[in-house]
Amino acid sequence: MAVCSSDRLVIPYTGKVNASDTRLIRLAEFLGITCELLLLGPATKDLFASPESSTIGSCLVVNPQVLKEWTGGTLPGDFSLSRGSRFASLLVYGLTPDPFCDELVKVLSNDRLHSVLPIDEVGACYNIAPNMNDISGSFAGVSFGPIDVANDFALPIHSEEGARTPISIGNKPFLVLTKLAGVEIAFLGSATAIDLDEEVGNRPVAKFFSKLMPFAMALRYLFGDKCWHPGEHFASFIIDDPLLRPKYGFLDYKSLLSLMIRHDFSTTIAFIPYNYRRYSKHIVEMFKQNPDRLGICYHGNDHVEAEFAVKDVARLNAMIQMAEARMKQQEQETGLCCRRVMVFPQGKFSVEAMQVLSSANFVAAVNTEPHPAYNPLTLTLRETAQPAVCRYARFPLFLRKYVGQYSREEVAFNLFFGKPILIVDHHSVFSHPEALVEQVSMINGMTNRIRWANLETAVTNSSLRRRTSDGAIRIRAYSRVVHVANDSDSSDRFSVEWNHDEECPSIEAVLQNGIPASFDTDDSTIRVSAELPPHSSGEFSLWYRNNFPTLGKLGFGSNVRAFVRRRLSEARDNYVSKNDRALALAQALRRQLSKARGNNISVKRSN
Repeated sequence: MAVCSSDRLVIPYTGKVNASDTRLIRLAEFLGITCELLLLGPATKDLFASPESSTIGSCLVVNPQVLKEWTGGTLPGDFSLSRGSRFASLLVYGLTPDPFCDELVKVLSNDRLHSVLPIDEVGACYNIAPNMNDISGSFAGVSFGPIDVANDFALPIHSEEGARTPISIGNKPFLVLTKLAGVEIAFLGSATAIDLDEEVGNRPVAKFFSKLMPFAMALRYLFGDKCWHPGEHFASFIIDDPLLRPKYGFLDYKSLLSLMIRHDFSTTIAFIPYNYRRYSKHIVEMFKQNPDRLGICYHGNDHVEAEFAVKDVARLNAMIQMAEARMKQQEQETGLCCRRVMVFPQGKFSVEAMQVLSSANFVAAVNTEPHPAYNPLTLTLRETAQPAVCRYARFPLFLRKYVGQYSREEVAFNLFFGKPILIVDHHSVFSHPEALVEQVSMINGMTNRIRWANLETAVTNSSLRRRTSDGAIRIRAYSRVVHVANDSDSSDRFSVEWNHDEECPSIEAVLQNGIPASFDTDDSTIRVSAELPPHSSGEFSLWYRNNFPTLGKLGFGSNVRAFVRRRLSEARDNYVSKNDRALALAQALRRQLSKARGNNISVKRSN
């Protein structure tokens, strides 16, 4: 954190706010920073020493394009920082290779920087310094590319005394921090800031890194705990489908436990409720004796094709109630609790499924795809840079990736914005577990603050927090249940908030440690306040009313499909998958069936 954090971001403008500055304002507000516009006119004599008290201790945005409009393209001879500056910090960006920008960086850095240069290094990458975690956070020590040659420029350092370089491109400084006349200054070699509402989907982090992360890093450094930031970093490994028996396909639970202890990770089994009677007492005991390493959560109900992609809310409600009844009976028989997180079968869900899960008081949903089945949508950067996607009925959707799909920069991005690292695979990953071990080792090597846990613990602890001007700590919750910890040596006031609108179910109660608590609500937020003693924690949760209709039974045909599907899937996993010739034949047959089904659909549509 900065030595003396700023309290608001001041954005100068002339006739109209600069378009890039508008995007910067959105980013700053997204991070929890208060913004204030400052009109520059003929009467403004000294940008840095104006007597206006409202901006004392603030951070001033210095955009060369705005200064050119204000000054006519020539810096005044007395343009310089002094000990009397009303600003605690400066954020200087929009720098491009031209004489005005060269002069600007010289003046504001006291000749520590002397120019702005294009990047001419072929194959240059972003290199984040390994020893500046206070600025770059989880990105420290990461290198990747390619760079954005149209947006990225170098800031050569004339004198390294008093200058820090958290980010370089190749060996050329890109983000430089220094201090002059008591003012913290961040120089960014990025020509513009990104629009948070731009659709990014699955674009690699490198594609938007320089228009986002240097700004986010600099602002979080300059504003300290006034910015939203994650409390802890969580990770969990998910295995879809297995029974709770000693072996399932290539999965051997005894070997898995040994692997987890040796390489320090935790596993959640996405368990199909249909299989609630099919378990081994020995394996159940293993789960109960190792709650920090092993857990189970819901994986659909019968796990038939796209069962949670339907739009019939009565059918969805019936499936969820059946799944709950099955897992409740298993818990009564075994003492093993199924965590109230839903992992969608085949990665397919509907918006209606999210609505019903919310009403049924599930904690959250987890999926590989970020959009409903049959309605592909592209996420915006604003949605991607939050712990969970809350687009669908405000019910949190946490995203996961398959083993081997996380790069170092993607892990760093998740950690920076408080997204849990969720990796997934099936039993087949244990035919060659080296890929899993490599992925886990890479994640553990990114930070010593990563905490592996069961899936429910990971999502309920993935919240954001920031300190308000009155000294309280605001908690932005993403799951229906959120754990809040006070790790300080003194009592602290906490305000926990959830997004809430007309799409959300009716609120039955807000609970603190299972006891109803008073709360406030408006058109967009539910809030509950509490004071926590030092080194204590509390659990806060929403309790909704389920007003959806339900079916009495799913029907005989549904039961038959579930029975056939489960037995065939288990035969595939336990026998066919271990025989290369049989597996190749099964895959070829499946492709033919899919092709035939597709042709049949095309014929029906043409008719």
